[in-house]
Amino acid sequence: MAPPPEPEPKNGRWHQLLNFVALYDSPKCDTLATEATSGRWFRLFEKDDHHDGAVEILLREDYYRGWVEASSLFIHDDAHVSIQKEHDDLFAIVDDATGGVVDAKEAVGWVLREVSRARDDGTAYVWGGTMGPCFDCSGLTQGAFRDAGTWIPRDAYQQRAFATPVTDVRDAMPGDLLFFGDSDAVEDVGAF
Repeated sequence: MAPPPEPEPKNGRWHQLLNFVALYDSPKCDTLATEATSGRWFRLFEKDDHHDGAVEILLREDYYRGWVEASSLFIHDDAHVSIQKEHDDLFAIVDDATGGVVDAKEAVGWVLREVSRARDDGTAYVWGGTMGPCFDCSGLTQGAFRDAGTWIPRDAYQQRAFATPVTDVRDAMPGDLLFFGDSDAVEDVGAF
């Protein structure tokens, strides 16, 4: 299954994060929504309209929207590049990994290593955490699948909507996601 259709921000250019940034659920930047590591691609929603010193961005890989402190971003002008020598294989185009098959042993092994390491060093749970060692539940499952080469959405409720339900837990396979909560709201996710 492919990622959801992409919303259209006001500024259509993609930019790349050079450093980690925290994304918040409002322009006040007081409640962490998620984290984005360096190398992630993003678009600005309102380039010149800062709200309380914050700007709204859209992360490319999972279309996650959030607010970041404007001071944490530096948008520079386009670089001017001249090609010194032509090459035939400067890059390769690969198929999109979404909708592929995950090596369950690899994904589950990664989760178990992270949980064991976190338990041993006293790492705290961080709501919105997507980077080791401070994950939240859906950040941990997203990270495991990402490292196994498969895209899944960021939040537990999005992962539930994305996943194919298993009608009987006895049919669950290693790497399947387990959701906790009630029929109206997912509160937690884990891996089988």
